[in-house]
Amino acid sequence: MNYIRHLTAFFEKAISDNRLFPTHVSLYMALFQFWNLNHFKNPVSICRSEVLQLSKIGSYNTYHKCLHDLHNFGYIKYEPSHNQFIGSLVHLYNFDTSSVQALRQPCRNNDTTSVQALRHSKNNINILNNKTYIDEKSQKNETVESILKNEEAEKRKRKKVASKKENKMTIPSLDEVIVFFRSENYTEFEAQKFFNHYESNGWKIGSKTPMKDWKAAARNWILNIPKFNPGAKKEKYNPTDLNNKKNYSEPL
Repeated sequence: MNYIRHLTAFFEKAISDNRLFPTHVSLYMALFQFWNLNHFKNPVSICRSEVLQLSKIGSYNTYHKCLHDLHNFGYIKYEPSHNQFIGSLVHLYNFDTSSVQALRQPCRNNDTTSVQALRHSKNNINILNNKTYIDEKSQKNETVESILKNEEAEKRKRKKVASKKENKMTIPSLDEVIVFFRSENYTEFEAQKFFNHYESNGWKIGSKTPMKDWKAAARNWILNIPKFNPGAKKEKYNPTDLNNKKNYSEPL
């Protein structure tokens, strides 16, 4: 396969294809380099981080969109992998001939002088003649530990964002505060004092820290009532209490 004629044919197709953008061309050239490294044999195993670095694409979404576009437009055949330790497979079509072949057959040209000086892919797994083999050299260089560390860092970041959302308190209404204070046998007046105090400072503890649990703050308020208002008493009601001032000899 003459890669110069192949690239010439590709760019002739790209000029007339208004669906392609610079990111498509950049991604295709990166895939071509890995195909070149693989002696123009299909399929080529790719690692997302390496392709992103070579194509200078900075967005995962753009990367995946361009891959699927090139597949749908007939420039490559993309076979995604759902295993993080096994790279996805890409078949590149040969544009060296007058008609585009369905799949590129193994190259019969043993000349390797045109192979670019690129390092092997981390997941250099190739399938030829229905046999799978793993490049031992690339397997030794596989940085599984760094991949796991990156995934753990992303998980911690997502958990941190989720915990912030979970810890955000829903500000109660005055009616909710009154119901709570009554359940603790305290007056509506104390509930209004509590609500007005924290409503005025944006529901913050010490005017600095956002409140996480208003019920816990209300219980703390109740505990401090005797300290700041010794005359305050609980509202207590006992159904067995009798009115000693009532004259039971009076007719009903």
